[in-house]
Amino acid sequence: MVTSRALPRMLCSMSGMDATFIRAVDAVAARAVPAAEVRDIDGWLARCTPGLATKRVNSVWPREHDPEHAIAAKLAKVEGFYSERGLPARYQISPASQPAGLEQVLLRRGYAMGTPTGVLRCDLAAIAAEGPAPPVTVKIDPAPSSAWWATWQAALGVGSARRAAVAALFDRVPGERAYVTVAIDRAVASVAVGVLDGGWLGVFNMATLPGQRRRGAGRTALTALATWARGRAEVGYLQVELDNAPALGLYRTVGFELAYRYVYLTA
Repeated sequence: MVTSRALPRMLCSMSGMDATFIRAVDAVAARAVPAAEVRDIDGWLARCTPGLATKRVNSVWPREHDPEHAIAAKLAKVEGFYSERGLPARYQISPASQPAGLEQVLLRRGYAMGTPTGVLRCDLAAIAAEGPAPPVTVKIDPAPSSAWWATWQAALGVGSARRAAVAALFDRVPGERAYVTVAIDRAVASVAVGVLDGGWLGVFNMATLPGQRRRGAGRTALTALATWARGRAEVGYLQVELDNAPALGLYRTVGFELAYRYVYLTA
């Protein structure tokens, strides 16, 4: 758990970041992982998705704020929205969240802060485009195959209910998708999803079977998605919790670099 004192240093140090870039990533990521229900609460988007514990689709995206709207009233509306659905109110706070200083208001209100998430970006043209060498093979499909689902479920240890909820989320994604499946010695090892949106490639749902890790399957999945998107997207992005050292190490070897951080604050 991050302490309340850590947040000003963590987010306010991002004040030099390009706010336009951050808002753009916040927007394309919201479209790539669409919630089942979204309510506009005076410029904040309250998102709810039954059956999924994913925080992004069960949190507020505070994208806009009109000073004429009182913060206390908006907070009460948000808390009422989630209370009606049996969920705690939760906010996704990035350096572009509006109004500035909202995180401090939430902390004073007793909200708890989770592990910070890093948004990583890369120049797709800089990622090597060479194909995988045997015994590694890659398959890209416009929809998830049975092998894709089986690998994803086994890697994450999740059941049919979670699969059904994620499948419903995939069906809501407006952008073109690529479902990559990487096999080593003909045994499926790793999967991931790429989502195209206006020059952006988002990478989601990366999962590698425990027995196949550190064999290059994850790196192959990333480079395959970059190759698939090249010519239609310029920038790749993904999100990873900043205490996930193995994943950060993998992404950096491909060319992803930390762009900014966000955190979830939960009532």
